[in-house]
Amino acid sequence: MITNGNLVPDFIQTQFQKGQLSGSFQGVALFVDIAGFTPLTETLAQFHRDGAEALTLILTETLSPHIREAYRRGGIIPLFAGDSFIAIFPGESPDNPKITLLNAARQAIQTAFAMQRFFQSKGSITTPYGAFDVGIKIGLAIGDVQWGIPGNDIQRAFYFRGSAIDRCAKAQEQAAIGEIIADTSFTVGLEYCTTAVSDARPDNIQLLECHDTIEPIRDFVSTQETKAYQPFIPEPILHMTAHAEFREVAPVFISFEAPDDVEEFHVFVSSVITLANKYGGYFSQIEFGDKGGVFVILFGAPVAYENQVERAAEFLHSMKRHNFTERWRAGMTFGIVWAGIRGSAERCEYGTVGDMVNLSARLAMKADWGKIWVNESANTRLKQKYWLGALGQFSLKGKQKTVPIYQLLYKKEASQDAFYQGDFIGRESELENLYACTSPIFNGRFGGIIYVHGETGMGKSRLVHEFRRRLIGKHYPITLYCPAEEIIRTSLNPFKSLLRAYFRQSAEKTRSENLDSFNNVFDYFIQQIPGSHTQGAEIKQELIRTQSILAAMIDIYWPDSLYERLEPKLRFENTLAALKNFVKAAALTRPVILHIENAHWLDTDSRQMLTWLTRNVAEYPFIIICVNRYQDDGTIIEFEVDPDVQQHRIELERVNKSSIQQMAAQILKKPIDPQAVTFLANKSDGNPFFLEQLVLDLYEQGIFVEEDGRYHLQTVNEEDIPSNINTLLLSRLDRLETEVKHVVNTATVLGQEFELRILSQMLSGDPQLTQKVQIAEKKQVWVEKDRLHYLFQSTLLRDAAYSMQLRGHLRQLHQKAAEGIEALFADDLAPYYSDLAYHYDKANKSNNAVIWYQKAGELAANRYA
Repeated sequence: MITNGNLVPDFIQTQFQKGQLSGSFQGVALFVDIAGFTPLTETLAQFHRDGAEALTLILTETLSPHIREAYRRGGIIPLFAGDSFIAIFPGESPDNPKITLLNAARQAIQTAFAMQRFFQSKGSITTPYGAFDVGIKIGLAIGDVQWGIPGNDIQRAFYFRGSAIDRCAKAQEQAAIGEIIADTSFTVGLEYCTTAVSDARPDNIQLLECHDTIEPIRDFVSTQETKAYQPFIPEPILHMTAHAEFREVAPVFISFEAPDDVEEFHVFVSSVITLANKYGGYFSQIEFGDKGGVFVILFGAPVAYENQVERAAEFLHSMKRHNFTERWRAGMTFGIVWAGIRGSAERCEYGTVGDMVNLSARLAMKADWGKIWVNESANTRLKQKYWLGALGQFSLKGKQKTVPIYQLLYKKEASQDAFYQGDFIGRESELENLYACTSPIFNGRFGGIIYVHGETGMGKSRLVHEFRRRLIGKHYPITLYCPAEEIIRTSLNPFKSLLRAYFRQSAEKTRSENLDSFNNVFDYFIQQIPGSHTQGAEIKQELIRTQSILAAMIDIYWPDSLYERLEPKLRFENTLAALKNFVKAAALTRPVILHIENAHWLDTDSRQMLTWLTRNVAEYPFIIICVNRYQDDGTIIEFEVDPDVQQHRIELERVNKSSIQQMAAQILKKPIDPQAVTFLANKSDGNPFFLEQLVLDLYEQGIFVEEDGRYHLQTVNEEDIPSNINTLLLSRLDRLETEVKHVVNTATVLGQEFELRILSQMLSGDPQLTQKVQIAEKKQVWVEKDRLHYLFQSTLLRDAAYSMQLRGHLRQLHQKAAEGIEALFADDLAPYYSDLAYHYDKANKSNNAVIWYQKAGELAANRYA
């Protein structure tokens, strides 16, 4: 584990080990807010990753002394909330009679004044981007503190709430910068202070001076073993090999009204944890404070998925479908954030820092109850699959300019009619192959299965779309579209999606309207089945018999139907039969193309359906086209069918330079020069989707310059990767074992090609390095060039792994690389002069870099003299 700090408060761990999951005590709550961080945060946000890293360092340096002070004086730190935190000082303990409310108040007061002195001496924070005035505002209150440990076998969470927390948050709001304000509940311990009550704030007490000498109650840090965190913290966090990294994250903040009943609230939390886990989210924290009750769920950290915004949206929709009695509202954004361990040894947590995190919190508090608000970047990624409503421009705290906000409404029905722009380039031979493979269905025969294989972004779906488009006007086949989803892998979900579209079901319609649509389409479908076919009448009768089973697949039910009367096992068998008859009946009217998109995500029952569907159908003119990705190790996915079923394979390779030149020119509406073509070919690895995103990104940055009727490239920051590509690549990296991913991240500093001996030196002679390198090779991260050298298979994958690491960490790795080269090749460093200069330069060791740049220059001069 990368941290030796406490990821869970000692108090919570102790209670959990005792089997106590809830309780309460009288205590003192202290709310700390650092004033001046809003302009600091907004300024640093302009510098993107460097700014986020600087902000996190500032937060750590600023908050750590106060966390330490609160801990020494018996305080519990429940969580961190950006530039603020709460400390709770228990005023009673059955195990320690020395813990009293008076002593808790005295310790809290001492903590508050220590914080005040720190900021009085500090005054401002100096950064590479300017100096910023900062101060502190502190609120104190005494009252009831309730704690709980809700959750389930998936994950445990914890929280603190109660009047002490509510009142200290309100007291802090009344404080001016530099002030300590106590609520009127604060009735003990004030005899150790000089206080004042102003007419402007009659309900609050200002603490002016403290003349107490009470000593801290502890000076050591008791850290828990890793296994003790496992009910609370997921494995990827416990096995992090870097303190922090940059990630593209969709942070979700849910503001809620918590029920007073503890058991009822715990059931609510447990349900949310289950739903978050189902869609790949990390339930980060439960917060009670100045914002009321808030859940924080992260999608994309600590583990990335290529569609984390969609996952977040699906999670929020499932929250709505759940019909919780508790009122809630949510905010969601998407963007690059700092993600890692923050805090100190006394108390730390895994969390995210960045403008998108703050904005998500603001949206959750601004939204109406029952509504989901999202920002522009989330809207951009969701609008193809979801209906969203534009709410207009809003002024939000911490933002100098207004922000466009959207409301997430509901999911669109899956459509096979994707919108593609421009001419179809570079895949004509594959298109001809598709025509040849489908010929049997236009001669009244079953065509088997066609697998269209390729990496992400190779144009598999575009190829099938173009094939279908060109068939129109020639054969008029029926296309039945079955999209498999990574997120929702419930039984037969692709076929349910097919039926929803075919029977014209819509979330906008009422239940009665959807029932009418189903009945009308079903009746028309039955009428179209030709009686002339030898089995036409039998299929028609079977479809009528199993009508309720097809209806149930799209959530339409009626009393005393066949579906209602069947037991579960017979329901499933009849469902497979009904689906098969549906496809067969369609094929009796016209040739059918059953298009299964993202077939690599098919659920187990859908795979069984394919086996069932392809048996004894030789006289039915339909064919199945499965659009598949390769697995991470490069192997192909094919399904279990009988030996007599024809199977064809079409594999999409990287496009060539000629196609890249045509594609780029089509996007830019003008030709590009050969150097730009070479750059794009190397950077995109011949992947059409990556190419498109690169060209658009470079154009939007103004890096393409027009000259002599064609576009040329200016200087490019080769580490910058468009967001859509970055998300895909990081999801691949996160699927690697933790130790293997650490090796890959380390190797990135050595460039596209690296020497194994140098990598081994950087990793202190890791005895398992060879095995880890081979695993990465098997996962197609790199290829062996010769016994000592390896080459990253994808330039973009290497760049993504490099750019997700913090700048400070990269500087350390570059220094290790330089020192490793010096140690390995001390007898003959001449071949490595340029490498040494580069690594020391990247490590910010300018004196060393200058030396090696000079040597490299002299060597080059001598060679060409």
